[in-house]
Amino acid sequence: MITIRQAGVAVSQMAVLKCFPSDAIARAMLAEMILRTVSDTERLEWLVRVAVANCDEYPGPKQIRALYCTRFKPKDGGDQPTCTIPGFTPADSERGYQELQARETAKQIEAYRHQKLLAAPGTVFDPPPLPEPKRIEPVDRQTEDIEAMEARNRLADAVGVESRVIHFRGSPKRTDEENARLLQELQARLGINEPARSLASIAASLPDPQSVPATSA
Repeated sequence: MITIRQAGVAVSQMAVLKCFPSDAIARAMLAEMILRTVSDTERLEWLVRVAVANCDEYPGPKQIRALYCTRFKPKDGGDQPTCTIPGFTPADSERGYQELQARETAKQIEAYRHQKLLAAPGTVFDPPPLPEPKRIEPVDRQTEDIEAMEARNRLADAVGVESRVIHFRGSPKRTDEENARLLQELQARLGINEPARSLASIAASLPDPQSVPATSA
């Protein structure tokens, strides 16, 4: 199990990615998603390392969760989005599975031939069984695009952005009272009721970015 601080450190380490949000609320929401998704520190380290090594730009919280789900089941047992990060897409996973099966099949065939050469004349061997390839259903990209747009719009409504496009960099500085009110509204909209897991507590627990060591790719 990971702590709020460990999730905050992971968020700060991923800040090396281009277009990573500087807004405290956005970072708190990402940390809250990590707390719900990642089950232990070893898996969290894997997620940060792979995200930094394979993404030039921040892909968004949905794709961070999707990247994690390519290797592990989410802790909350919730949805497992389709990953679109190169090297971790369904097509990449299918290709990797087929390559692994081809290597295993080649080993079995070689062992069968070796056993047959060493056997006494007339000995009958059953050939090794060949695995049946598993197919992954094609992704409905149109549905994914619609879902992503709806998610952006819901978040835009939550923070009161009239243009329905969120600009985290260069936004006007809010007062503490405005931040507290926005955090309460986001908690109500997101259904976050646990005091220990509230966005306010997560935001307050995030470490100073200056004190967090950069992660290696």
